[in-house]
Parts: sequence; structure tokens; C-alpha cells
Amino acid sequence: MDLVDLCRITGLSEKFRIAINNIIRDFCTNEDVSEFIFPSTLSNEQRKYVHEKCKRMGLLTKSLGREPNRKLHMSKQTKLYCKTFYLFHHENSYQSTSYLKQYREAFHQISNEEASSFSNNKLLGRLNSGGTVTVNEPVSSKFDSFRKNLPIWAKKEEFLNLMHSNQVVIITSETGSGKSTQIPQFILEDLCTKQTPGKIICTQPRRISTVAVAERVSEERGETLGGTIGYQIKLKYVCSPQSALIYCTNGILLKTLMSNKNQEYLMNISHIIVDEIHERDKYTDFLLIALKQNLDHYPHLKIILMSATADVDLFASYFNDAKTLHVPGRNHSITQLFLEDILSRINQNNSQGTTSHFIVPTTTPSTTHDLMYEFDLMNEVVSNCMETGDDSYFEQLLHLILSENSNVNHQTSKGYTPLMAAAAHGRLDIVEPLLNLGGNVALKSYWEGFTAANWAWHYAKFEVHHMLQAYESMLSENDVCDDDQSAALLEMYDRSTSDDVIDFNLIVKIIEYIHLNDNRGTILIFLPGYEDIIMCQDAILFSKLLNVDEFELFLLHGSMNINMQQGVFKTIRHKHKVILSTNVAETSLTISDVVYVIDTGRAKEKSYDSISGTCSLQKIWISKANVKQRAGRAGRTCPGICFHMFSKRRYFSLLDNQIPEMLRVPLHEVCLQTKYLAPSGVSIAQYLKLAIEPPSPMSVEMSIQNLKTLNALDKNEELTVLGQHLIQLSIDPKLGKMLIYAIVFRCLDPVLTIVSCLAYRDPFVIPLQSNLKQLSIKKQKELGGDYLSDHLILLRVFQLWQEARSSQNKKEVTEEYFISWSAMEIIYATRSQLLSHLRGMGFISMNKPFTLHDLNINSNNWPMVKGALAAGSYPNIAFNVNRHYATKNEKKSRF
Repeated sequence: MDLVDLCRITGLSEKFRIAINNIIRDFCTNEDVSEFIFPSTLSNEQRKYVHEKCKRMGLLTKSLGREPNRKLHMSKQTKLYCKTFYLFHHENSYQSTSYLKQYREAFHQISNEEASSFSNNKLLGRLNSGGTVTVNEPVSSKFDSFRKNLPIWAKKEEFLNLMHSNQVVIITSETGSGKSTQIPQFILEDLCTKQTPGKIICTQPRRISTVAVAERVSEERGETLGGTIGYQIKLKYVCSPQSALIYCTNGILLKTLMSNKNQEYLMNISHIIVDEIHERDKYTDFLLIALKQNLDHYPHLKIILMSATADVDLFASYFNDAKTLHVPGRNHSITQLFLEDILSRINQNNSQGTTSHFIVPTTTPSTTHDLMYEFDLMNEVVSNCMETGDDSYFEQLLHLILSENSNVNHQTSKGYTPLMAAAAHGRLDIVEPLLNLGGNVALKSYWEGFTAANWAWHYAKFEVHHMLQAYESMLSENDVCDDDQSAALLEMYDRSTSDDVIDFNLIVKIIEYIHLNDNRGTILIFLPGYEDIIMCQDAILFSKLLNVDEFELFLLHGSMNINMQQGVFKTIRHKHKVILSTNVAETSLTISDVVYVIDTGRAKEKSYDSISGTCSLQKIWISKANVKQRAGRAGRTCPGICFHMFSKRRYFSLLDNQIPEMLRVPLHEVCLQTKYLAPSGVSIAQYLKLAIEPPSPMSVEMSIQNLKTLNALDKNEELTVLGQHLIQLSIDPKLGKMLIYAIVFRCLDPVLTIVSCLAYRDPFVIPLQSNLKQLSIKKQKELGGDYLSDHLILLRVFQLWQEARSSQNKKEVTEEYFISWSAMEIIYATRSQLLSHLRGMGFISMNKPFTLHDLNINSNNWPMVKGALAAGSYPNIAFNVNRHYATKNEKKSRF
């Protein structure tokens, strides 16, 4: 939306908020622009909204001029962000220096210990090297009939032929095709048939999907996990030398390639499968660079890239016109409802008591049989319409949709819809009623990738083509409400609900709405983060609309213990199963009994501004590709429904795909890893230019300079001894440096706690009421005592939480000090992981002087703790200058 359009909008309507969101998003991602000026037509209310939005994004704003020509200026911070660390004037600044000299010898001893422990691949997160193995026949064939019914099965021979004749193959498919479990098995069976030894590595973006897929494949083969099929995730290793197929996360494979300099390990690998490449996390993009650079060196190596929603042309071009294979998706249709649809149905449901005119599908056997019959009939009729264009078939089609409530957007196994069939044959008389009934012009056929408008153009049905184009244009202008009542409901809701909060009350009403019609189909709710999951859980448990005894709640997020996550796959009888999840359930995770999805449209994403140097975890609107993935979680075994808690207007404003993580996060860790992967003589910047979508030169340069300041890289961009330690820790290098110095200064425990807090976020809840805000600030200062130290507050709140955790006054403590219990649990999990990682690196052992007791001799010495924190924070610290404090970058400003 341009400024002319923005000038026409009044009030804080959704249209205005979408426009502002898009402007700020484009401004933040464009490093060539440092200032943006909004038009003078903005009202005071609108300017206030922009000010608050920019403040949360770390942007600067200022309104200049007088009415009616007052304009709002938005800009980025031009100086490096400097988070002040207080050093107190009354303490001896020379004490840390003497300790550093005292432990210099110990530091080198730690280096030698750590170097000798590199073989501990399990704790360091690397795959064990091993030769290829001969694959045996599966133990059991009881899942064969199930496998043969999956859409991917029909493409087995075509895939194997493509793989044998090409080094790189890209597979795209709709959700539910079975690619994650079947493609690796196709390769195993091919190796077994030909009696060819091999070893397959299949990567997944997340730990839970890694474990779930490995368990499923071993179950289908009738084998014990850890034999032919194994997996490795952070701190957990279930493999053996006989494992021919190993599932792991992207980071595990990347660390393995780094430690082996590619040569030894890739020599013994026959196939590498990278699943869910569309997620574009930094490890995936970095892994693709490493694989592409080694294709010529290892001609025996086969690379298979898989995704449900990837930009195929982008990846195919990157791998020199790699061959692609498309696989059809599920056999069941999914009804997608947007916010205006949800409000209309809930409103009508309320006006009619407990009876709804909208009948949701149930999972009872008889109903499922009827739905399957209807589905097969629609398949046949739509296919006949597409093939023949006969009037009788179109009459039957309209009858099914109008009289039998069949899905107007039904897709056949080839992806054809009623609208496509009508468009292909130029049936304007059919196209118009289909559009009025909610026909989706954006759906594409699976093989050709054609929309209805494309089919009309393909067969020279220009009148229909022009009509569909005009309809698409109308939708893109956001005139998407079905009727006046829906528009009025949406406007009322829009003005009473902020974009920045998740409406848990609406979620409860949707659950009630579903439960009244079907108390069996599992409900999967997508939420941005763990705190939102806890808040949603409380909203459900304490709701007066729901009888909590009729529901069984499960939580699903990346920080949970893997064993605790397994409950979501269990079948629950006599209760309605509800799963509260972050985006970990978007891909590769098949929960077969999910019938309903509630999509909040939000996710948490880390973003970074290389100019200001700030990094923050923001709640963002997901992309259209994510919307498709989330909807695809429903309807795996029967027709499903997805409730999108955002309007159609909002949907059309979303990005097509997520911004790759490499383009929006600090690259310190990636730059360090580059030194292990890049060939000799190739600089970090040169190597990162090889990425599928390279990060900006400014981001790379800023990261390199920061690493040099940290002393992780020398002036020639070579790794220092400290850099070799930091590369083994999966946290920001500054925080890693704090841990290293905490070991040197023998004050590990408090620094480990503080680093774990800094690696996540502030563990306090910010109350909405102004009087409670003042009270919360007072309580935080109370924890700090006489010291003006945020770090000490973090340490003491963790200690307070640990005491409450083991006692019965959990609720009282969290409420008194405004502590977020969910945030503390994640901090605790992070702390445990870091401790295990330090053990794997050899920094902690059973032998002196590296026992936990030895490494905590100075844990009660606060100046030593501050010394370790200052070492990692430099140069973002304040110095004592004549009893005042100034930063390195600010000579005039004093504290």
C-alpha cells in the first residue's frame, strides 16, 4: 500500500493497521533507507499508534511541524546499541586483573582438556563417523497396505529413477503425502534390493519431528529404534554402527561437517535428505551452501530436498536446474474459515442457543463413511466436468454444492476444483455462482500449478479470464467480507481487540462451538510462544463456557522434554483432546486424530537490525505458506476445518513466504561456523555470498567486527583459541564468552544462571494496570537490594523461583514478584542444556581442578561475577570516569 492509499484511511481500522505493519516491515528490511516520513493527514490517534508500534520495534519516532502540516518521522538508530553494565566506583578494579593472571595457566589447561574431549560427539552434538552398512529386509510388513494408500507411493518408481540419474532431486508435496517417512524407506528398500551398502542422513528442522519421524519409520519396518533406524538430537543419541538411516536436526549435521572438514564424513554417506527446506532457518541455508560446494568432490553423494510449500524455482536454480517431483497431498478436504466467518457463525450460534446451522464433520465411523462417499462422488463429478465440460456433469456439480452441502473448493487428486473446471470450459454461467458460493480463485492444480484464471487463459476463454482477474483484483483491494452483517461484526471486533494480543476468549468460544457439534475430533491450537500456551491453558481451565472435565489438554513446544511431548500422539477416549502448540507442529509432525485447527496467525520470530545492533523476539504475522501448513494439519484421516483468527483482508496482506532467518538475525554464530566450512583462503564474506539468498554485506561486516572485538577472530579473520571454544556453544558468542570467563574465574553457577536469563528474555510479567506497574518495579528493586544491577536481580529471581518450585507457595511468590513461571521454566531448561554442553566440551569433569565444586569457589564473590559478565559484554559497558559512568561510544553522556 502506498502513501496515497494511507491518506484515505481514517481511524485505527484493520486496514490502517495492516498498512502501518507493512510500511514498518519494509522499512526494517531495507538497509538502504534510514528514515521514513508519514503523511501529514494522520490523526493524533493514528500517530500515537505508530509511535507505540515503532517503540516496540526499537525504532525512533518524532513528530515535527504544526497542524495541519504535522508529520511523523520514523528512523533507525544510527549508533551501535550499547546496553549499560554498571561497574561500581568503590570496588577495586585491579582485583579482576590479578585473578586473570592467576588463572591464565588454567585457561590453557582447559583448552587442552577440551581439545582432547572432541571425540565426545554425543554431548557436542555431532554424528559419529562410520562406514556404509548393508541394509536388511524389514522385520514386519503389517504396515504395507497403509503405506500403499499414501499419495507418495504412486511416485516411488518415478522418484527412484530421478534419483539414480541425478545428483540432486527436489520433492514438493501437499501435506499428508507421506514424504518424510516414505522417501527414506524407498531408498532403504532400493539399497536392500540391489545389495548396495549405504548410509542415509535425513535432517529435520526441529527435535520433536526428528524423534517422531524416526519412531514412525522404525515402527513401520517392525524394528527396534537404534538398529537400522536411528536418530540424534541435542544431548540424545539413539543410533548404532548398524544404523543405515539416521534422522537428525539441521544443526547436528552442520556441526558434524564442521568438525570433519567435510572430507571424512561425506565419504561414507550415500544420501542426504534435507526435509522442510521452506522453513529457511539459518542452519538450513548454511547447510545448503556446504552441500552445494561438495557436490563435485563427492559424485557418489545424492541430495534430496523436500518441502510442502517451497519456492521450487528458487531451489532448483540454486542447484543448477535440479530435477523436481511433485506429489499430490491428502485425500480429504479442509474447510477454511476466516475471522469474519467465525464471528458470523458464533454470533448465529449464540442467537440460536446451542444449535448451529453449520455442521462440522465428526469422526464417528458412520459419518466418516458418508463423508468419504461424498468425497469420492465429488472427485468423480469434478474430474468429469474438467475432462468433458458436459452440461449434465455441471448440473450434478451444482446440485451437490447447493443441495448436499459439498465443498465448493473441493480438490481432486490432481488438484482440480469446480471453479477450474468451469473456467477451463468458459462456463461463465457456472463461474459466477461458484464465486458467490465462496469459490477460491487462489487454489492451484497440483501438476500444472494453474489457478482457475490460468486455465481460462490456457484454453482461450478470455471472457471468463477477465472476470476472474477482476475478482482477484477486488480481493487484493481487501473487499473480502461476504455480506454487510459479516462486515459489521468484523468492524466491531476490530475496534475492540488489539492486534498485539491473542484473543483467548475467542479461542474458548471456538472450542465451545466445536465441542457442541463434535466432542471427539482433536483440536490443535497454534499459539506464538510458551507464555501464550500457558495463558490459553488458564483461559480454558477457568472458563465458565466449558466443562473442563470433558477436555484433556496437551502442551507442545520446542523447550519441552521429548518424553513429555509424546502424549500428544496418544488416542484419548471419553474426553475431548485439545493440543496447545507453537509452530513446532507445523511440519513433519503428524498427529493423525486432528480434525480441527485454530490458527492465531502469529509466531515468535527473532529479528535483528544491523544498524542499531539490536536483536529482539517479536510476535509477527505468519506468511501465506505458514497458513497453508497449519491448515494442512487438519483432515489427515477425515475432512477437517481450520479456524483462522484473522480476516481475509489480513490474509491477502501476508508475505508469500517467511523472511529467511539468515536475513533477519545476527550472524555471529554463522560467521564463526564459516571458518570451519570455508576452504582455505576464502573469507567469511565471500563464503556467505554463496548462500541461496545471501545476507547483506553490512550484516556480515558488523558480525565480523563484533567477533574481532570479542577476540573470537584475529585481525586476519582466523579463529582464536577463544573462538574455537565459542563455536562449540549454541548461544550468542558474547554470552558464550561470559561462560568461558566464569570458568576461568571459578564463578560458574551464578554466571550460568544470568546467561540463561539473557539468552531468553526478562522473566518478569509486565502488568497492564499503572499502579501495578509501579509495584512490580518496586519489587524488582527489592530483589536487587543495595546494588543497581539488573544481572543481580536476574540471579536472585532465579534463586527465589527455585525455592518456590520446591515448596508449596509457588503461586504466592510468582504473584508477589510478578514472575513469569513459564519463562522461568524455559530459563531452567536452557541452563541445564548449557551445563551438559560444557561437560561435553571438557570444561567440567570429575577431576580437579574442573569439578563443579572447583569451578564455583568464587561464586559468592560478586566482583568476580561482574568481571566475567564484563568480559563478555565488552565493548558494551560503562566505565568509571571521576565517579561517573560513560560508555566507550559516548564521551559526553554520563551516568
